[in-house]
Amino acid sequence: MDTSELEKHFFGIYEDEADALFRFVSFRMADREKALDIVQESYFRLWKVMVEKKPDNVRAYLYRIARNLLIDEYRSKKDTTSLETLIDAGFDVKKEEAVDSHEKLDLQNALIILRTLPEKYAEALWLRLVEGWAVQDIALSLEETESNISVRMYRGMKLLRKAIDERQNI
Repeated sequence: MDTSELEKHFFGIYEDEADALFRFVSFRMADREKALDIVQESYFRLWKVMVEKKPDNVRAYLYRIARNLLIDEYRSKKDTTSLETLIDAGFDVKKEEAVDSHEKLDLQNALIILRTLPEKYAEALWLRLVEGWAVQDIALSLEETESNISVRMYRGMKLLRKAIDERQNI
């Protein structure tokens, strides 16, 4: 692949994934500027890899880079800001769709509860439910088998439903 084709492919990936990648990172990190830095660094590292060789699944590889950068960030400094802070600040988890306030409140509550689940469940559920990824792509991104991801999503959904039910009964 020559340089112009590579650039065209890279910018296509950027156009397709930038907003979703930012949501993915923002879900885990409330500091908007740090989230933007991680997204930018993810694309920079993706570009370096694409110049040398093209990964099999570029989208999954991009998310793996972002996930690793998040892990590095957590290790260097704990992020104590919660999703509630983001929502209070006006963070809207829906794209540009119009939703009524009751539906938005339910979605916000579900996302708050999702954040309280163990990371291995929350991450798989986020990619599947919010980003709409296929199980195969999630497995590739998280370097797990499809079977493990399916089980993780099943168990995560059970935990999420239980937590939502408990919250509604309060």
